[in-house]
Amino acid sequence: MQECIKLLPLSYINQLGVQEEDLYKILGLWGQTYRKYHSLEHLYDLLDQINSNDDLSKDNKNLLSTVALFHDVIYHPRKRDNVAMSVELFKRCIKSSKHKDIDTIARIIQETDSHISTCKLSKIFCDYDTQILRQGFSSLLQWEHKISSEFQFMDYKKYADLRIQFLEPYVKTNPSIITLIEYVRFRKPSIAIYPGSFAPFHSGHMNILNKAENIFDKVIVAVGVNPDKDLGSGDVTARIQELEDILVNREVLFYQGYLTDLVQSLPKKTAIVRGLRNGYDLEYEMNQLRFIEDMANISPQVCFIPCDREYSYISSTAIRNMAKFEGNREEKYLPKKVII
Repeated sequence: MQECIKLLPLSYINQLGVQEEDLYKILGLWGQTYRKYHSLEHLYDLLDQINSNDDLSKDNKNLLSTVALFHDVIYHPRKRDNVAMSVELFKRCIKSSKHKDIDTIARIIQETDSHISTCKLSKIFCDYDTQILRQGFSSLLQWEHKISSEFQFMDYKKYADLRIQFLEPYVKTNPSIITLIEYVRFRKPSIAIYPGSFAPFHSGHMNILNKAENIFDKVIVAVGVNPDKDLGSGDVTARIQELEDILVNREVLFYQGYLTDLVQSLPKKTAIVRGLRNGYDLEYEMNQLRFIEDMANISPQVCFIPCDREYSYISSTAIRNMAKFEGNREEKYLPKKVII
């Protein structure tokens, strides 16, 4: 974040009416952990390109740097109105400012949605924003992995079709795009499932999930419920929505019954992720594994992941008990919901 601040035209941004506290909130949005490509690193790269262009006047650098700051500030991979929401946030931040550049900045931000430019400055910025599409295959591959991670919630076949549709218009400008399209088309991402009741989903669960995503391309969070508890469709929807508000880019599914049946319904070679706090957890999980092997007549791939020491004492039961008392002290152990 500090590296980005060094490249931002702070005086100019202040003249537009953006307050210092709003600036840090904006950078905080860029720093959300689910943003793998549309991140502070991407913002820094844009600011660096703008500041390194000696053909741009200081005024134009200030304007384009502000466009960079706001153009992807709202980014929710499940939603399609991110650009419009980014423009709206920009207008809210400048409040009643009458600065001459406001309309130009808003228009360029809006044009990043289609990358069809109506002015020279917009063309310059859109070229910077899409410069990855002119890189070699190695850079394109890294980019692809980051983008696919942001869209883990989507079935890979559907993701691949949409991704190829996006990439095809750029084939003429970069032959390496052809190789990338073939990679996307034939890729077989490694998939794991992380099952649990997650009532609630706490920081220890998040720690295990983050570690699992360093091993597998995609980790599905599977919410299991006691079969003795009759849940209506509204309850199921509410629980999944609650998790999706936390796990913005992950796939969340609900199952009621045996984990064995769920595993058998998923693509072959889907691994099972289990988190461990201590040796007692390991003994319990080994017993559960034996049941799965006996009932399904299979030997599933299981990945046992120990949590970091700082999460070893956290449990959903303890948090539920804390929630019975006033003070909301249990919130310390819960991941923050994404609020945009």
